[in-house]
Amino acid sequence: AAHQPFPGADFHWSFPGLDWDLASAIRAAANRGLFVHIRLGPYICAEYSYGGIPEWVALNRPNMVMRRFNIEWMDVMETYVIEIVRYLTEQQLWAYQGGPIVMGQIENELGEEDVAADKARLLKLNSTKTHQSFERATIQDYADWCGGLAARVAPDVVWTMCNGLTAPNAINTCNGYGETGCSTTWLEGHGQSGRIQVDQPALWTEDEQGFQIWGEEASSPSDYFWGRTARDMTREGMQWFARGGSHLNYYMWYGGYNHGRAAASGISNMYASDACLCSSGQKRQPKYGHLQDFHKAITAVAPTLLNSKTALGKAHAIEYLTKDGQWELGSKQRRFVYRQIDGGEVVFLENDAKENVKVRFFTSQGGEKIFEMRPFSAALLVNGKLTFDSASINPRHQWYRRKSVNRAAKLLDWKTWDEPIGADASDERAVVSLAPIEQTTLMMYSKTWSDYAWYDTDINLDHSLTSATMRVDAQKASAISVFLDGTFIQALENHEHAEGNVTFLFSMGTIDGGQRKLSFLSESLGYFNLIGRWGASTSAKSKGISGEIILSGSLAASNESSYSQSLVDGREWRSYPGLKYENTKRRRMLSTATSPPNQCTWSSTLFGSPNYDASIQSLFLDISSGRGHVWLNDFDLGRYWNITRGETDVYSQRYYYLPKELLYTNGTLNKIVMFNALGGNNTATTLVLSWLESDQDSIMPDVVDWQDACI
Repeated sequence: AAHQPFPGADFHWSFPGLDWDLASAIRAAANRGLFVHIRLGPYICAEYSYGGIPEWVALNRPNMVMRRFNIEWMDVMETYVIEIVRYLTEQQLWAYQGGPIVMGQIENELGEEDVAADKARLLKLNSTKTHQSFERATIQDYADWCGGLAARVAPDVVWTMCNGLTAPNAINTCNGYGETGCSTTWLEGHGQSGRIQVDQPALWTEDEQGFQIWGEEASSPSDYFWGRTARDMTREGMQWFARGGSHLNYYMWYGGYNHGRAAASGISNMYASDACLCSSGQKRQPKYGHLQDFHKAITAVAPTLLNSKTALGKAHAIEYLTKDGQWELGSKQRRFVYRQIDGGEVVFLENDAKENVKVRFFTSQGGEKIFEMRPFSAALLVNGKLTFDSASINPRHQWYRRKSVNRAAKLLDWKTWDEPIGADASDERAVVSLAPIEQTTLMMYSKTWSDYAWYDTDINLDHSLTSATMRVDAQKASAISVFLDGTFIQALENHEHAEGNVTFLFSMGTIDGGQRKLSFLSESLGYFNLIGRWGASTSAKSKGISGEIILSGSLAASNESSYSQSLVDGREWRSYPGLKYENTKRRRMLSTATSPPNQCTWSSTLFGSPNYDASIQSLFLDISSGRGHVWLNDFDLGRYWNITRGETDVYSQRYYYLPKELLYTNGTLNKIVMFNALGGNNTATTLVLSWLESDQDSIMPDVVDWQDACI
């Protein structure tokens, strides 16, 4: 979506708002000694809005079926793939050119779950004379086409396809977590293609670490999971390499931030707060240190693993000491053995029991070895010496405490001003029509990059309306605010990590008779990232007001008779894309305004960059009120929201990272601009400097969602 946000635009391989492009990012990885596995998509999922697909692609194309054997989709996808491969080739970045890209991935997680649901629609859409060859196409046919496309445009590249259906010329890779994911079951079944460790290597492309949804708690997320402990992750990593796994990639190693409009439906600004590197780039301890130890241990035995036949399917049951003091072969204890050239051996031990056990086995030289193993753990031994234990974390990785300096720099010259309410027909950007224009359509055809849209219309009541309500049909992961004659009435929202219809019912109170103006602010909280899998649609996604608007109540002067009127009845509607002051030029022009904060307010402030060590310290905005977007020096840092977790008083996210590279360090004052859709001012916002400090009197525990590990 970032590379071609609007229809007809040229492809750009830069990152919006940053002096950095894709080639620079790949070369930066190479300069750190890393190889690159580039995953082209164009569909990437990634909890990225629309799964990374530009919002215009399926718009007003009722016959397009995304991620299926459909001519309209395949034409768009082929154009994109050709363009990005051409760019990477011109930049000399592929391994066969001497570059760091050793593999490429086409498509992402194609599954068979929705085959039955898709079949009737695919047959209907594709059974024209022009498309007869597509009439009986399956999702596997589409997977094969993707593989063929990749081979045609880049024949010298090793291609992969992950977690699902795979083309014959691509390596099937695993995405997942847990024992039923990649580390055991997937390997033992030779992957989804049946070819893993038969004629293809075992590649784990996403060792997953979860993500966060606004308003939810780690103990009971509505979708997927929140995070995993260091002990669990290293245990599964050991299981993977014990069974012949060749490559292990984390999703995510760096938790990341969702800048701008990147976050998918309901996903917080801080994407994966339990990743090894916090969203601020700080090390999450003890996870970072424990995984570092794990990889050092695996690196030390890598030559043996690479030069040996896989031990998959060759596990040896080992003895454990029973409570009666007897040695018995265990069903939950095992070892995998790799022989070294010099006669030594590398041994992986596993204990799946929920209690500590002593295990015993004999080396190839006949020596007896006895080890104490903790519950649900894995250990690595080299020539009988323990080099890594998933359950045993080096204390130095836990000797940390978080330190913070509140008000790290003074926020100066606060100003607030109102966002004008509604969509004035006289504004050149307003569109007059007989119904509210669906938000995606409005944005794409006005070429406006925004989460917001204004709508208004007029109503004429012969009598006052009491106990009035208004039903608005909208989309999930949206918020709607209603105004009557410019006065705020109510704001309602849905922040599910999902897509589909939702109905908001607003309490309007008493509406006096006569001509009145109704205004709506529609706010996108991101598009669902799934397309064509696990029940998600393959058609264009909608946002904002998308159906009926019905005003109901009792007529005060008519013996309380009921009233109900559709407002999508052919009357005039005005639709306005974006916010009036969202444009950078307008924002600067009006930042001297001093009008008091009201409904839908803007705030701005200035500050000088404090001196700090960015290698260990991070600067944050502490935001405790409102919902909207925040900009640093005209760069959109993304959505903020003071929503709390479940029924607690703990914010989903309170601290918003300010990247050092966006700060002025030459004496120029930095500028923060905030839009608050919920009204009020943001002058309680402060700057916080925070870091982890080594402290042997403090323990950072290995638990999911430990508040001080990352902020």
